[in-house]
Amino acid sequence: MNNNQIMDAMKMIPPILLSKIVMPLVERFSSSHCWSIYNDLKRCQNESYTFRNNLQRHQLAELLKLASEKVEYWQQVFSDLNISPNDITPENVLSVLPLLPVTQKCDYRSGFPDKVTVQGDKNNWQYLSSSGTSERMTVVTDFNKRDYLRAAEYLNLYFALGKPLGQCGMDIPPNACNVVCGLSDTAPEPIFEFIWSKIKDKSLFSDETISDLRGRVERQIIMKRKTMLPIDVASWVDMQNQLDKYLDEIMASKIKVLRGLPQFLFWLAKRAQERKLTFKHIKTILPYGGLACEEVVEVVTGVFSASYVDVYGTGEVGAIGCTITKENFIDVYQNLIYVEILDDNNLPIGLGEIGKIVVTDLRNLAMPIIRYAIGDVGMAISCEGENNQLSVIKVLGRSQEMYKNAQGNIISVRALQNLFYSSENIINFKVDEVITNKFKVAIVCKGAVDKAVLADKLMELLSTKTKPLIKEVSFIMPEASGKYLAFKKKKEASYA
Repeated sequence: MNNNQIMDAMKMIPPILLSKIVMPLVERFSSSHCWSIYNDLKRCQNESYTFRNNLQRHQLAELLKLASEKVEYWQQVFSDLNISPNDITPENVLSVLPLLPVTQKCDYRSGFPDKVTVQGDKNNWQYLSSSGTSERMTVVTDFNKRDYLRAAEYLNLYFALGKPLGQCGMDIPPNACNVVCGLSDTAPEPIFEFIWSKIKDKSLFSDETISDLRGRVERQIIMKRKTMLPIDVASWVDMQNQLDKYLDEIMASKIKVLRGLPQFLFWLAKRAQERKLTFKHIKTILPYGGLACEEVVEVVTGVFSASYVDVYGTGEVGAIGCTITKENFIDVYQNLIYVEILDDNNLPIGLGEIGKIVVTDLRNLAMPIIRYAIGDVGMAISCEGENNQLSVIKVLGRSQEMYKNAQGNIISVRALQNLFYSSENIINFKVDEVITNKFKVAIVCKGAVDKAVLADKLMELLSTKTKPLIKEVSFIMPEASGKYLAFKKKKEASYA
């Protein structure tokens, strides 16, 4: 039996054996505890709201106390507020938290890493880079947080599929995920070829090799995931070869879980429509790295005959939540994260109201991320318990893509996407606000579009009397993160 045959046999391991035998053995013979953590997270999510609320308060108190004692930045904050570590208890922590400032990327970059990380042992630290659309931030985590990140990935799959492991999947990430997904690793991807290459260069037992090997085992055997290169932006005709290659691979490999940037998923679905393809094996679409409007979801789910489950998270804190109870909503993982939605004065909003999403990472004890505005706008949907802890939210898009018209109404990126993608021939767009109430629009099309009708609809949506200039272009470049912006405010407009 050759290496390929061995790998094929390993990939045929049933999910039940992965869950009951392989993962417990991995924990027994390694330092990873992600499988046990996953099971704890799953049990907790099914507990009563009283249990979850109590657990969340205890974790939050532990985090704030640690930050006030061992992190220079937060020591100063708590000192300025005359709050001592002894003042922080599970009973009063929800009164203490709102006293703390809302933080931004600049707060963590200033003095990084010494002023924003815990004093003490740094041997189990690792560095992660977020993939923000406008700017990035480096975050320090310890091995425990690393295991929570992996466990949350299993949790997402459990709620999306009913099974956390062994479902053949394909990932098509934006460019910013190349390093995270292992695409910058130049060593052979097949496990046995990788091991042999490391034996030859005498680096088999290096920390980097062990980490890369663990990633290959997780991708190829445990998760059964194919990670593809991002789709190269080009004209519709020029993209078709790559889209066809991925569509053929999806069918040939009997992919069950398709993950990707929503823009990529949309393009694949549009191309599949042109080819009149049908898909028998895909069960679930899991987008990441961007928001998908109702028009996009309808196209993608219709073409692939699969459910569409939103998972929500960021590179800075990891998973925040997943669609569990109702479509288009995000159920917060309350034992991983504490979520607030605040107005412009940093005060909590009421149910059904819109504000900025602010998060506190309950599991990063190496670099506490507290009351961090992640740059997204959302709506508060549901609260639980006597303290009204937020449990369900709706994500409306990035704050930098929100437009406030002359009447003070917020036009979300979701509304813009629904307008443009209601035209079956538009595959991408970007609206630039040149000056107040004046807009230029770039659209990418795969067929004829009535620009006059589109301009009228956009004027109505934005409540402007000035007709926007709409120009058809061959393609629109993504941001440095690999993601696409639908709207740019005037101060960020790329042309006048």
